[in-house]
Amino acid sequence: AEAILGDGLPLAGWVANRLNPGLAHYAEIISVLRDKLPAPLLGELPYLPRVEQRDVSRYLDISLLDADKLPVAKAKIA
Repeated sequence: AEAILGDGLPLAGWVANRLNPGLAHYAEIISVLRDKLPAPLLGELPYLPRVEQRDVSRYLDISLLDADKLPVAKAKIA
C-alpha cells in the first residue's frame, strides 16, 4: 500500500490471501489491516492447496471498488 500511495496512485482495494492455514491471529491481522488501509477489503482468499482462477473469483466482491478512485474512470473517451 505504501508503494502504491507513494507513487501517487490510488489504492482501489486489497485482497487478503491466506497462505498458511494455521496462521495464528488471522482474524486480528485482517481487522488491523481493515482499520489501517485506506481502501476496501475486496475479499479473503482462504487457504487453497491448488488454486485455479475459477476457485478464487467467488471470494472477491469487485462491486466494492470506487470508480472515482480508478484512473480509468477519469479518462475521457473520444
